Order: sequence, then structure tokens, then C-alpha cells
Amino acid sequence: MSWASPGGGTVRAQSGPGCLTTIAGLPHRGVAVFKDSPSQALAFCTALHDELRRFPHGSCHFENIDVSSVTWTEEPMRQLFASLLGAGASAQRVKAYKCGLGDASMHLILEWLACVEAAKMPSEIHLSHNDFTTECFEALMGVLEVKMLLFKPQFPIWIRIEGNRINPDSVNAYAKAGHACLAEGRCSIRHCARPMQQPGTTIPKFHLRFGANQKTGIIHRIVPVHLPPGSSAAAASGDGDASEVPSSLSGVAPPEVTSGTVRSEPTAGAAPPSVAAPPAAATQATAAAAATTAAATEQQQGATLVQLMRHAQVMGEALRAASTEQERELAREAVDKAQLQAQEAAQAAAADAKREWEATHSAYRQRREQIEMQQQAQVHAEQMRAQQMLQAEAQAQAEAQAQAQAQAQAQANQLRAQQYLQTQQKKAEEHLRAQQLQAAQQKQAQEHLRARQLQARDQALQLQAQVLAQQLQQQQQQRQQQQQQQ
Repeated sequence: MSWASPGGGTVRAQSGPGCLTTIAGLPHRGVAVFKDSPSQALAFCTALHDELRRFPHGSCHFENIDVSSVTWTEEPMRQLFASLLGAGASAQRVKAYKCGLGDASMHLILEWLACVEAAKMPSEIHLSHNDFTTECFEALMGVLEVKMLLFKPQFPIWIRIEGNRINPDSVNAYAKAGHACLAEGRCSIRHCARPMQQPGTTIPKFHLRFGANQKTGIIHRIVPVHLPPGSSAAAASGDGDASEVPSSLSGVAPPEVTSGTVRSEPTAGAAPPSVAAPPAAATQATAAAAATTAAATEQQQGATLVQLMRHAQVMGEALRAASTEQERELAREAVDKAQLQAQEAAQAAAADAKREWEATHSAYRQRREQIEMQQQAQVHAEQMRAQQMLQAEAQAQAEAQAQAQAQAQAQANQLRAQQYLQTQQKKAEEHLRAQQLQAAQQKQAQEHLRARQLQARDQALQLQAQVLAQQLQQQQQQRQQQQQQQ
């Protein structure tokens, strides 16, 4: 699999028929799809990180982030959502089903969701057939409910969480309380049929389609948590509405926010293994472990931020469960304080991520400018080399053409010489034929002269013969006359 260099605008890799991994459409209509082998997950995350760094913080929005049906380990999942968090990126749809996600990976997703602006929260979250527990489900609902206090979406958020290690009672409690619809009828992503099927009910906040269908034969762990003294959560658990509230909503001690850093209070009982212990108020061993690596601190702060969101949700449940005016007033104050702490923590985490991102983005931009200058210099050098090669080729072609012309001239000269020789030879032959003809004519003249000479001799002989004959005749006549005379 090969990835395009950063700044290409579109990064694609094909690894089989119908299996396309792509990063495209940024910054406003982004699509990030990973359908390759798990060994290529880090390469995909690196390519996504490099692509996000091309744009200012908070300007990237994805229409679809799909990493489903691929088994992800914690490290590439951390890098993926750390890049989204650092870039201030949001998404309309997140698909991470059948990825083998446990509680640790879920906390990375929750940390990112906690820092996304309320108006830019996903409308679809697909997390089915993974391996996270009720604790992460409750934390997810807490983050979403706190965000919905700031911005209420037009449609219920579509959430798929079936096939995990979630207690079905917790899911059913949300449905029974009217906060969620299990969407087992004609519900869709943009429509809820529950108000039509059950007149008098309102449109729920969430669609938990098939949410009660969880893995069988698994003990669903509910983490015991405690509210601070004076809270009205005890009243919430003692009145008639307690059955409508999930059992795991029985209180969370609010983590403390100090100087823009999220810090958690120590709680009674063991901390859940998927949530890192707080660095400031925990034991020395935990503090030393948190100081060893920046990744552990980052995970811990994210988990504490999720705890703040969860605490705000618990306070809201306590407010709804309060039976007297005094309890409602105390619960309202606790809700306001919890929401304020959650918002401040989210803003602080987002601000830290933005500062870090801007610092890396500035370094990346400088590095990118250096790379572009180097590329321009390299292109210029290549152009010069190409021009020199063209000149050399032109010179070679000119020399070859001159040589060809010289050869052609030599051939033409040779041909003209041959033609001249042929002409001279032809002239010599014609002269010879003329001489032969002249000789023949002379011979013919001589023969004609000899013939005329012979004819003249014959005529002379004939004349002599005639003369002799006449003379003979005259002699005969004379003899006859003499004889007559005698």
C-alpha cells in the first residue's frame, strides 16, 4: 500500500476488489475510510494527520469517518482520535463497529466527543459489536446529554451499541425514562415513530437501535461511584421515579478543574481499570506512572474530562428525580456547577489541543515551505537538466543531420560522378558508333566507287567492243565493196 505525500489533497490506497481506503474532501466535506489490513492502520493515521495539518485548527469537518470491520489496537486508535482532537475536527457520521474496541479505546473516542463543539456533534455513531462495558456506555450518554444542553439537534442522535458488554437494564432504563427509543419499529435516522405509536410521548434524544441486544453470558460491571455530601441523589434513589433512572447513575464525584487542567478528586473504592487515575490527588505510584509518559497523562486527562461530563449527567438525573423544592434547588445548583465544570474542562482541553495543534501546524507550515522551496529548486534543477539534455539532444540531432547531409552530398556526388562516367561512356560509345558508321560509309563509298569503276570499265569495254564491231563491220563492208568492185 502506498500513500501520497502530504498536501496532495486526496490520499487513496487500493488493496483489493471493492476495498477502498481513502482520505478526501477536506476541509468541509471530508471522507476518511479505512478498509485495509490492521497492519496498515498506523500508516492511515499518519496520512490523516498529515492531511489535517494542511488546514487551520477547527476548520475540518468530515461527512463520514468509517474505520469499521477492521480490528484496531489501542495505539492506532489513540493516534487517530488524537489527530481529530488536535485539529479540532468534527464529523457528521462515525462508524467504528466490529473493531474490537474496549474501554480504553472508547475513552479516546469520548475524549474527542467531549471537545467537539455542541453544534458540530455527530448525528450518527455506530459502535456495535465491540467489547466495551456499561461504564463507557453511560459515559457516552453523559457526554452527549451535556452537549445537548448547549445545542439540541433537529433529530434524535442515531446510536448503534448492540453486541457489546453493556447491561441491557441500563439501555432499557433510558428507553423507559423517555430519553431514548430502541428504534425497533419504523424509526429511521431522521424520523422517530414513537410519538405516533405512543401518543403523549415526546421525541427522544437518542435512537438506540437494538441497544438491548448485548452479548450473552457476560457479567455487566457497574462501577460504584459516590456523590458529595448534601446531594439529592439519595432522594432520587428513594422515590418512585428511581426505576426510570439507570442504576449506574447513582452519583459521580465531580473532578476538580484548576488553572485549565483537569484534575480528579480521589474516590472511595477502586478506580475502573479503563479510566486512568488522577495525577494530582492519587497515590505516589499512580503519580509516578502518570509522569512517565505523555500518552498516559493525555489519556488520564481525557478520562477525567469524560468523568466531568458524566457527573453533569448524573446531576441532571438527580434534578429530575428531586421531590421537594429545596432538593430541586440544591440539585439545580449542583447541575449548574457540574455543567460549568464540564464546559470549562472541555474548553480547556480544546484550548490546549488548539495551542499544541497551532504550534505543530506552524512548524509543519515552515517545514512545508522548506519542502516546497526544495521541491521548487529540485524542479528548477530538473528543468535545467532537461533543458541541457534537450540542447544536447538538439546538438546531437544537428550533428547527425549534418552528417546525414554530408553523407547525402557524398552519395549525390558519387551518383553524379557515376552519371558523368556513364555519360562519357555513352558518348564514347556513340563516337565509336559514329566512327564505325563513317567507316562503313567510307567502305560503302569505296565499294560504290569500285562498282562505278567496274561499270565504267564495262562501258568502256562495251564501247571498245562496239568500236571493234563497227570496225569489223566496216572492214567487212569494205571487203564486200572491194569484192563487188572487183
